Amino acid sequence: MRSRFCAAAVAGIAVTGAAAGPALAQDAPPTIEFGARGFIDYVEVDADRETGADFEDQDVRLRLGRVWAQGDLTDRVSYKAELDFALEDVVWQDVYLAVDLTDSTKLTVGNIKTVSLENLTSDAVTTFMERGPFNDVLGLGRLVSLEAKTGGDTWTVSAALTGENLNDIDTAPQEVGVSLRGTFAPLNEDRQRAHLGAWVRQRDRDAPSRLNYRARPNTNFGPRFVSTAAFGDSDTTVGLEGAYVNGPFSLQGEWAHVAVDGTTRDADLSTWYAYGSWFVTGQSRRYRPEAGRFDRVKVAEPVTKGGLGAIELALRYDAADLSDAPGGGEYSAWTLGANWHLTSNTRVMFNYTDSENDNVAFGADVDAQVAQVRFQFEF
Repeated sequence: MRSRFCAAAVAGIAVTGAAAGPALAQDAPPTIEFGARGFIDYVEVDADRETGADFEDQDVRLRLGRVWAQGDLTDRVSYKAELDFALEDVVWQDVYLAVDLTDSTKLTVGNIKTVSLENLTSDAVTTFMERGPFNDVLGLGRLVSLEAKTGGDTWTVSAALTGENLNDIDTAPQEVGVSLRGTFAPLNEDRQRAHLGAWVRQRDRDAPSRLNYRARPNTNFGPRFVSTAAFGDSDTTVGLEGAYVNGPFSLQGEWAHVAVDGTTRDADLSTWYAYGSWFVTGQSRRYRPEAGRFDRVKVAEPVTKGGLGAIELALRYDAADLSDAPGGGEYSAWTLGANWHLTSNTRVMFNYTDSENDNVAFGADVDAQVAQVRFQFEF
């Protein structure tokens, strides 16, 4: 499988390079700009196990620390290279070369995201501090991919060939997948938007390693209280997306079903979330229908100019049912969030999650509460 993926990656780079050839011949001068983003978090987890030892821990940490360079090689060829130094090892994040084949069609090769509304929305603008079990269970994130995307003012269609994350190619189990996503904005007016989306992903995992499915309670700190055994040879995931924005109010939700082909048995898993948010100060979430995702909130009266900034309150419910898998269980949680956008590039966030985790690996229920505070900046 490694040879299949490497061949596909080389072919993707070759195709992208060939497509970029005519664009590189243009006279537009190359550009480059630099940026950085940091998340400083305080997190506290308090978990009560019905049987066994309880878990309690807290930490102040650099959750995310990224620097990047991006720009245009020509008016039709763009690039980005991003590093994250918040972990023990410096790792690559977004790394890609993109070619605008036409005004509406783009070919991208690199370490990118390909599916799911919450996954594709930048972590700099997501409503909650973490994307939660929906992303965890499905294993969403950046993968070395060759993606073709087209669309119009209110719709998008994309297809991708995917492998592993760029940082794991030499060490992780080999994986090859394909994905397809489509979005449509049936309502596209000023301060009133609606989003509908659907996607499908199929992936195969190279033996002897197997796929497993697990989640933390809306944090990436501490243990996972719900986790299946590593039993999947391949899986097919179908996802549905929906969102609605009306002035300061918004709703968003996603649902996904995973059909797993396992080594000893097959399984059907599911996960979903839904949340609402309200900007007390009147701002509105910015949705980009031509991209099929949300963008940064613009703060008209930042605190740096004597204003109040933007204050947002949010409530989310999410759930995962992994009980059909070996060792699996069920998860559900409520999360209360409050965000203070001091400027368009700076915000303070607070999340409190109350979760119920039922997993045979722990022998009984685990009730976990998570409190988190974040200071976020970007320049």
